[in-house]
Amino acid sequence: METANSRNCGAELSDILGSQKGNFLGRGRLCADQAKAYNDILDCRTAKMGSHTLTCDTCGKSRVSYNSCRNRHCPKCQYVRQLLWVEKLQCRLLPVRYFHVVFTIPEFLKPLFYLNQVVSYLGRYTHRVAISNSRIQSVEDGTVKFRWKDYRDRKTKIMELPCAEFTRRFMQHVLPSGFYKIRYYGIMSSANSKTKMEDCFRLLKAARFISFYEGLSTYEILEEILGQDPFRCLGCETGKMMYGLAEGKGTDP
Repeated sequence: METANSRNCGAELSDILGSQKGNFLGRGRLCADQAKAYNDILDCRTAKMGSHTLTCDTCGKSRVSYNSCRNRHCPKCQYVRQLLWVEKLQCRLLPVRYFHVVFTIPEFLKPLFYLNQVVSYLGRYTHRVAISNSRIQSVEDGTVKFRWKDYRDRKTKIMELPCAEFTRRFMQHVLPSGFYKIRYYGIMSSANSKTKMEDCFRLLKAARFISFYEGLSTYEILEEILGQDPFRCLGCETGKMMYGLAEGKGTDP
């Protein structure tokens, strides 16, 4: 049986964390939230997360698809969430100018204002993880090479770090359980979303849009985001891979 979403051949964050598992998980250096994120990233899209079977509705070909960890610190599990969040929030915005204010407290205050397109920027910032797999160039002889952008000269550069130091820095970005990156206030709060917000749209004589993805199935959402049908059968190339019964957690086939 074919495996649908086994890991890529390139270097990944999970490879680095796996090489340092004994140093961090075995010595009690991580708090409970960090340890959970560590294990989730290691197990994401492996048999340890369980799997489900996809079967073609035309030719009957089957393949195993491993489940994702859905941890907010995992680089594989945030892209679709980011797009859906941006789309949903854009439909809630009033047709007026918005300002994005960045400030540092308490030493000094330096506001930076950007007109419009604020939501897309926020989506990239609030739903991203410390580093994506695409930035990792290689992992060799205990050393990680990854891309980073130097904003002083706006050039992309390559940095090398020992795997242990790389892992230590990454774990510092793991947020505690229950910590919210985003909070809504005023007319954007959930309490006012269907009352005062509706009044604002009415006073502005503007229509309130519905998210493009609202009401779509998982199949349809992924097809719109990826630009192709991710469930098309690669065997007969005409059928659609349909979900079967979920498999229990176990070992790789």
